[in-house]
Amino acid sequence: MTLSSGLSLALPSQAVPQLVYPPYFPYRYQFYVEKAVYYSVLVFDVFTSYESYAGALADVRINGNTIGQIPPRGWTQTGGELAPVSFHFQNGFLQTLGPGGRTGFNWLEIVPGTPYDYLVVGNWRFHYQQAA
Repeated sequence: MTLSSGLSLALPSQAVPQLVYPPYFPYRYQFYVEKAVYYSVLVFDVFTSYESYAGALADVRINGNTIGQIPPRGWTQTGGELAPVSFHFQNGFLQTLGPGGRTGFNWLEIVPGTPYDYLVVGNWRFHYQQAA
């Protein structure tokens, strides 16, 4: 099997970071992958309102399945700047297994751990290996 790389981005691209504060400012985006195989990596820049691991952390979900939680990226850690975070996960969370890999539309969702937490999220990138 020949492999290449795939990349999925938010469309339209987020020129300005977004506030995530449900229910008023939810974070849910659809993205497309074609012939994704093996593992994938989701990367984005974020600032969190929480500063420690003591409370609930924000969930990162693909198609409703949690792939990880966002560690504290508050003022103490970043000085108010967006900081990168990445999540590695298996492609079993992606939609529609077809010939050569998983192909189809998927949902990325970020959900704060508590009602009083908020996040600021910059552009995200979804990297995956692609069957040629």
